Amino acid sequence: MKRFIGLASLLFMFLMTALPAGVSHAAAIVPLSGITLNLGNGKTINANQVKENQFTLDLVGDQKFGNTNIQSLQFKSTSSAVSISLLPPTANPKDLAPFTKDDFDLQFVNGTAVLDAAKYANWVKRVTEEVYGTKLANLSNLFGSANPSFTIGDFKSGMVPAAAALPELMKNKDPNYEPVSPYVITFYLTDNKGNVSTATLTVKTAGWKYQGGKWYYFDDFGDFQTGWFNDGGKWYFFDDNGVMKTGWVKDGGKWYYLNGNGAMATGWVKVNGKWYYLENSGAMKTGWVKVSNKWYYFDNSGAMKTGWFYMSGKWYYLDSVNGDMKSGWVKVSNKWYYLYSDGHMAANTKIGSYKLGKDGAWIK
Repeated sequence: MKRFIGLASLLFMFLMTALPAGVSHAAAIVPLSGITLNLGNGKTINANQVKENQFTLDLVGDQKFGNTNIQSLQFKSTSSAVSISLLPPTANPKDLAPFTKDDFDLQFVNGTAVLDAAKYANWVKRVTEEVYGTKLANLSNLFGSANPSFTIGDFKSGMVPAAAALPELMKNKDPNYEPVSPYVITFYLTDNKGNVSTATLTVKTAGWKYQGGKWYYFDDFGDFQTGWFNDGGKWYFFDDNGVMKTGWVKDGGKWYYLNGNGAMATGWVKVNGKWYYLENSGAMKTGWVKVSNKWYYFDNSGAMKTGWFYMSGKWYYLDSVNGDMKSGWVKVSNKWYYLYSDGHMAANTKIGSYKLGKDGAWIK
């Protein structure tokens, strides 16, 4: 997948000192009624209109999806619409040299404006030539062919970030500014009466994708996430094929539990009727564990023990419900036992005036 973000950097440098920060809006709204990607396979992707002149477009997907050719990007408006641009109408064409305002404008014909593959390829060629400071007779070494491709991947990783960066560059003039997904692109629509309105397209290029009954997380370039990944403060684990895992997962010799939504669990967790305790790192604990000033014991499978428990020649009693280790006098099955402060059971001895038998029970 071609990554054209770098090709837009020179374009940004031209715009930094050339453009005003604002635009005046007339009262009349110039409506944008639709945005469509027409693909080379005959399919279309329509942006979702959420409010007047506000659209969203989900382009999250794998590299196969990213390699799909785009025939054209189509905008729909009324028959009175004249143009749609990435630049405000107050931009001075003289300040854009060696580019022209036409590089940023599309003209409406009967309510439809189209960016086709030919215009996209010409734009990329011109930006590339300016970046390298010379006219390049053959771009094959850069693009793999004489003509740059116009794919979903190219659109996601080049044109979308470049267009989304323009407002911030115009305002703060920071050449190092790089927007992140979801990208928000601002368009300026003009009608035949001189009215100007803005429209926005929010493009999601990275994130979660549910396909084939499984969850994946793809970056801007269609690469799927593997291993541990933090999203919104929650940890998720993906196998080598990019599939999000749930349930028990062993990694680095330690066991972790991932909830039904894939998020890593910490602290107490109940699985199939058994309690487990997970560190803040998510790693499952075994053996003796102190939690909130109480001791618990977890066997080699990580499951919490309850009731009588024999270890290293000593008996311990763990609460039959909560699992916490008991000390002092406890009554179990109508018999009294005494457990020392470390939890192990006293036997064949006296506690005060009370005699305990070999089995530890008080002999009345």
